[in-house]
Amino acid sequence: MNSLVERQANQLRARYKFSKIDKPEIILSQIPKGLFNKLSRREYYDAVTQAVLYHWGIFKSAQRADESNATDCHCGRLDTYISGESPFFCLEDIVVQADSAYDMFYQLSQESDFAGKQFVPEQTLKFLKERTGTGVSASTIDRIFKSEFRHFWNEALTEGDRSCVLKAIQARSPNGAIDLHLDPECRAYNVYWGFDCGCCGNYPSICSDCEWICYWHDKQCINCTPTWFCGPDCRPGCPNEPWP
Repeated sequence: MNSLVERQANQLRARYKFSKIDKPEIILSQIPKGLFNKLSRREYYDAVTQAVLYHWGIFKSAQRADESNATDCHCGRLDTYISGESPFFCLEDIVVQADSAYDMFYQLSQESDFAGKQFVPEQTLKFLKERTGTGVSASTIDRIFKSEFRHFWNEALTEGDRSCVLKAIQARSPNGAIDLHLDPECRAYNVYWGFDCGCCGNYPSICSDCEWICYWHDKQCINCTPTWFCGPDCRPGCPNEPWP
């Protein structure tokens, strides 16, 4: 679906100027919330209804490419859509309130401990604080946070520190096994299992992909806010139990 959206967006962009794309995008952007309020939950997640979001993704991808003067249109994969936890959106189009994101990252830094060393994402927090009261692209936040944590993991921690962190994660495994190639971002969120908050998906095995948008979605899923963003498999509580 992401590839199809990109192809259609490139065709749309080749045929119309930005001004022609802008107005229908604004109209499409208002439809998801309206549909959610009018339809039953089953009807909202029906494939026909979700088609509106595919069209919105096409217009948004063309719009983003024009705004950034990019050669091609892009529609990043949202893993929560694939796992049935959210409707279809391009990853680049997920926008969150800077204030909410700031609070979440600050709380995460207070809860994190890496062999006695605290990771405070100063660049990420500074970026969000400067944008208080505005919406910020989740993909931009993710990029800044990943870069900052990788620097902390590789430069601020010694080899002994990293070994201690891995042993702490290993202790969470019933059989003592651990995947030593676990994505660094998973360590940032204290994620090991596929059903931990921050893992993209929900499955009873070692997590294979961690991203901030998944952590944010899992936290939002507790109260499902905004409701039209949460999917049929979004369940209260974090961490979750794996689906049978």
